[in-house]
Amino acid sequence: MRKALRAFIAAAALAAAPAHAQTDFPNRRIHMIVPYPAGGIVDIVTRIVTDKLSEIWRQPIVVEAKPGASGNIAWDQVARAEPDGYTWTFVRPGTLANPGRLRAARKLKEKSMNAPATQPTISVGGFSIDILVQGFPGKTVCHGGLGWSTVALVRGQGRVVLIDAGNFGMRRLISERLSAHGLSCADVTDVILTHAHYDHSINWPMFSTSRILIGKGELEWAVKQPLGHHTIPEFYVRELAVSKQLHNVEVAEEVLPGLTAYAAPGHTPGHLVYVLNGGERDVIFSGDAAKNRAEMLSLTADMTMNAADSRATMERIWEFWRKKPGSILVPGHDVPMRLENDEPVYIAKRTAGISAWFGRKLDETTLIELKV
Repeated sequence: MRKALRAFIAAAALAAAPAHAQTDFPNRRIHMIVPYPAGGIVDIVTRIVTDKLSEIWRQPIVVEAKPGASGNIAWDQVARAEPDGYTWTFVRPGTLANPGRLRAARKLKEKSMNAPATQPTISVGGFSIDILVQGFPGKTVCHGGLGWSTVALVRGQGRVVLIDAGNFGMRRLISERLSAHGLSCADVTDVILTHAHYDHSINWPMFSTSRILIGKGELEWAVKQPLGHHTIPEFYVRELAVSKQLHNVEVAEEVLPGLTAYAAPGHTPGHLVYVLNGGERDVIFSGDAAKNRAEMLSLTADMTMNAADSRATMERIWEFWRKKPGSILVPGHDVPMRLENDEPVYIAKRTAGISAWFGRKLDETTLIELKV
């Protein structure tokens, strides 16, 4: 037992040494959660180990006994914790070998990642803004574009508005996220499409009682495109063009009180960005005119029909963003940002992952978190 304890302490201290040199880890309290009763053998061993580590690291380690539900109470708390290295657990080896326990931990982690609470509400000038679906700044290596675009819920002035409508794979998720806010698709009064690409526009039929807004020039361009040659849902945009729900947006039109459309060509010819005037600060919905932080910083677009137009559009978005301190940019494929010393800073945690079946049973999944 003594040899095992010494080995564990040495391994933990050595593992932390490079991190300490580079990131000053640990620089605050560590929380150790034990899924067994206080006073038991695991609790005693845990406290011996953590006392020694606390001396080595010169940081407190708080041990909390969380027995019950065969350890699931403790596992739940660990799974929900931030993955920052400051929440630990100490269990018997047999516990880690329990496939059911590991599956439960993965499910809890997936549930916590998908919780709406991970996206804070933005309050601006009498409007509240919630990110229903967080955009992701990437594409696959072997399977084309992800199409994981931002879908934002804007409420105020008696209106319930969606900025962009996502892709097919988001239909159930959008409904669930609306329900979490006490809403249904029928409660949405306006759906604003920044442009005609499938991952932003294809779900407009979900909202049969809503006004559907899209740039007049964008829709005219989209319906003229030959079948099968663009990332446009050809039959959906043609149906929209003759729908009674359609509202063709003109450049510089105030589509709602305080929400104005501006020309943003490049990604597509008739793309529009929308600026919500919130008084002291604004919110800019850039769609794919500025898909992510890297595009804004480099003034270079990954996918564009006209690189020069995209650059000019992003320069204009920078002007909108810098106009008022504290203004927020909601890009088409990234986490919302604000400026600190003219540097874009994310205002929410990125949550993205894939649950994959690499095993022999459907309940055997691998969680792949997409983060740096």
